[in-house]
Amino acid sequence: MGLVASGACEEVRGEVEADADVADADVVEVAAPDTAEAVPVPIVEAAGWVRLDDAADPYLSERPADLAPCREEGVITEAGTLEVDTGKCDWATFTQAALRRVEATDHLEIVGWYGNLIAPEPGEGRLVLRIGDRELWDKRVTIPSNGGFILERVVLDGPIEAGTPLLFHVHNHGANTWNLASIDIAVPGTVD
Repeated sequence: MGLVASGACEEVRGEVEADADVADADVVEVAAPDTAEAVPVPIVEAAGWVRLDDAADPYLSERPADLAPCREEGVITEAGTLEVDTGKCDWATFTQAALRRVEATDHLEIVGWYGNLIAPEPGEGRLVLRIGDRELWDKRVTIPSNGGFILERVVLDGPIEAGTPLLFHVHNHGANTWNLASIDIAVPGTVD
């Protein structure tokens, strides 16, 4: 005796019952698989970031006086990411309004990468995600070091309302490239 599984689709049962070779097979009801996979929900868009003027940059007091101003060609949107080339822009803070509300119980997932980090002298690169005066995420990377991938989860200390200004800060010692691919509401259970 064989088993034929049929889900929610009656035409499968009809085809099985019409087939003389399997007419006597048992038909077992099996719940149809949930094909709607959970996907991360973006709260920003790569092309939506706008660089803050120095007067509005909350990190300005930390910037070394000898840094050249950020050149426009040092910041591009490429392949769906915000790319900062610190050979042309070693210090920048960007802003963008949150596209949607994020509940306090949600986690954010930050995805990005950086190339090999080089500089004439050792130092560090720093990436920060901030809301108002609250730093939600602060990533520091020693320079020199090999390139790397960023996949990190941020636990929130409260909700983020749609339209709330988010700040993304990048600074670096040396000529390197940093890419921010996404900041999403994380799919539960995907990253710990």
